[in-house]
Amino acid sequence: MKNIVLSLLFLALVGCSSHQQNDTLLSAFNKKVEPVRTMRTGYIVLSLDSLANFAWDSVWVFGGEESAKSISINTRIKWSGPGVPNLHKRLLFTRENQIVSYIDCYQGSTEGYTSLPISIRSCSRLRNEHIVLSRKEARFAIFRLCDRGFISFPMVPIKCLKIDEYNNEIGQGCPPSEE
Repeated sequence: MKNIVLSLLFLALVGCSSHQQNDTLLSAFNKKVEPVRTMRTGYIVLSLDSLANFAWDSVWVFGGEESAKSISINTRIKWSGPGVPNLHKRLLFTRENQIVSYIDCYQGSTEGYTSLPISIRSCSRLRNEHIVLSRKEARFAIFRLCDRGFISFPMVPIKCLKIDEYNNEIGQGCPPSEE
């Protein structure tokens, strides 16, 4: 009986820990994107495959204030962890219909934050869709965009770079007056 109780306690603790943000992955992510802060033109390529030290086969991107219920409905995987905080995008990693890890990327103002305000975009900026990419497709272009005094850091799937709108934004760069 004691072994059963201990086993159940262990399973409960392991189950709860999977609903905590992966701080190691978030730190590696922030370190990789930091050079974009001072770029004037061009982009860096971020491969999520090279950052993640765990097994996964797909990554989902969810917007701010997305509820746990909505995450469960969209992924068709039961998610009892927290919803996505306001002004964040969530990268939710799955493997064989299980959620294995996640990070929340801040996308608000840089004031008071050490991480870049990353704005993860889909191939269609006209629709607010959830993005799901296979491990092979999970490569992003991250660039610095200056527009009327506001600096942002879009993160776009590499497969979307053929879209003229993104190429124009990347080519626009940041003039010294907006830095």
